Amino acid sequence: MRGFAIGLGVRCSFCHTVSNALDSPDDDFSSDDKPAKLKARVMLQMVQAINQDHIPNLPDRTEPNLEVGCVTCHAGRTRPTTLVQEMTWAIEEGGEDAMRARYAELREQYYGRGALDFGAGTLITVAQTLGTDNPEAGLAATELNLEHYPTSFSSWLIKGQLHLLIEETADAITAFERALELAPESATAKRLLAEARGG
Repeated sequence: MRGFAIGLGVRCSFCHTVSNALDSPDDDFSSDDKPAKLKARVMLQMVQAINQDHIPNLPDRTEPNLEVGCVTCHAGRTRPTTLVQEMTWAIEEGGEDAMRARYAELREQYYGRGALDFGAGTLITVAQTLGTDNPEAGLAATELNLEHYPTSFSSWLIKGQLHLLIEETADAITAFERALELAPESATAKRLLAEARGG
C-alpha cells in the first residue's frame, strides 16, 4: 500500500473509507464505497498484465529487467496526465488565464520532480496544437514559454507565425527578427521574415 501512496502522492483515505489519522471508529478498510478503490483494482490488473504478459515478450529485452509500477505513469500525481493535456484542458475550460494559472500551479508543485515535462518543447507543442483553430490561445502558450525560455528559437518562430494568422504583421516581423538573431543561418526564419516584410 505504501507504493500506491508514494506513486500517486496520496494517503490511505484516497482509496479507503478511513480517516487520515486512521483513528476513527468508522474506519473501514474493507469497504468498496469509494470509486477510487475500484479504479485501483483495475489499474493493478493492468500493471500485472503489462509486467507479466507484455514486457516479457519484448525482443532483445535489456538487463536488468524493468517493470512498471504506479509511479511509472503517475509520478506522484493522482491523474497521470501530461503537461500538454493539462494546458489544453485549462484553455478549453477557462481560456488563456486558466492556462497560465494551471501552469503556475503545476510548476510550483512539480518542477524538478520529474513528474511533468517543463522543458521548452512542451508549451511549443501546446501552441502548435491550439494555434490553427485558436491563434490567441497559441500565442498565450508561446508567450508563457518565452517567459521561462526567452532564447527558444522555435517559440519565436511560432510566435511570428501566429501573429501572421491574426494579421499582426509588425509583431510577426519582430518575432521573426528575434528568431533570426538566435539562429542566423536558419533558412526558415529568413524565408518567413522576408514573406512577412513583403506581405
